[in-house]
Amino acid sequence: MSSEALYTFELPYSIATPILFERIRFLPKPVLLDSNSDTAGMDIIAADPHTTLTSSKGQTRICSLDKADEVTDKCPFTLLQELLASYSALDHDAIPFTGGAIGCFSYDLGRRIHKLNGHPGDDIE
Repeated sequence: MSSEALYTFELPYSIATPILFERIRFLPKPVLLDSNSDTAGMDIIAADPHTTLTSSKGQTRICSLDKADEVTDKCPFTLLQELLASYSALDHDAIPFTGGAIGCFSYDLGRRIHKLNGHPGDDIE
């Protein structure tokens, strides 16, 4: 279980989220999820992740700030599920969710789920 604290605070919507994002965009792997609504008020800004999972050619690399890198052939979806389960969720009425993962899954990751004919060339170097 992680003992890391979750810090939340309300930001005034008089400040545009992209302007706030400019302050962290230089950090590793910055993310802005903009709700595109002044009334929703639930934008997410994050950067410099504690842990990353990167899959390629049947292998997944787990990079964490507090552990040595690990490479495994275990399903990345299972790895993500196990990683998220290792953190305790906070019950906070003012926040619609308190945890999770931010990222993307590529089309090629579907090959870990379905058998597809052929294998595309490596287009990202």
